[in-house]
Amino acid sequence: MRSSAGRWGPSALRLAPVRHFPGGCSATGSPSWATVFPTDTIVRLDPTTGTVTATADVGGLYPDAERPPREGTPNGIAAVPGTDEFLVTGKPWPHIFRVRFLR
Repeated sequence: MRSSAGRWGPSALRLAPVRHFPGGCSATGSPSWATVFPTDTIVRLDPTTGTVTATADVGGLYPDAERPPREGTPNGIAAVPGTDEFLVTGKPWPHIFRVRFLR
């Protein structure tokens, strides 16, 4: 995730205030996807500019009431090769979820 200044970091996400940091990232070419710690948001990134081109709320995968009280947000995303699907999980999550992002 590069900002227009060419530096790596949360400024590439253009979030304000800057209290959210990139988590796991799936660099699969064009576009890339990344979790945004400590939220339930996953963002689609233009790999050339680092611009956020779409967002997805994945909080419904693992409801807050069932999550551990600390670090219960998603922090990992990986592309499933040969498909348009992704695996999403969090550190203390007991499951890995296979998802497809729809427009």
